[in-house]
Amino acid sequence: MKNIKMGSRVRLLERIEMTNITYEIGHEFTVFDSGERGWDLIDDNGNKLYETRFVKMEYYNLIEERKEKLFKIKKRINGM
Repeated sequence: MKNIKMGSRVRLLERIEMTNITYEIGHEFTVFDSGERGWDLIDDNGNKLYETRFVKMEYYNLIEERKEKLFKIKKRINGM
């Protein structure tokens, strides 16, 4: 996947169930390893997903996302 590497933050684009836990769309993980069958992920609670080749997810950059939101808010305020 584009831009994803060790340490990247990713967000699920689909609801999945693995290791008896259901992860909803938007659940966030950090990439901690890579193998032939995809990325290995860990969430902020320490839950791990292994070999996620077929899991739909997206890379995101929290800093850039916050900058975009602030820009939109400022634009809305100034446009009033």
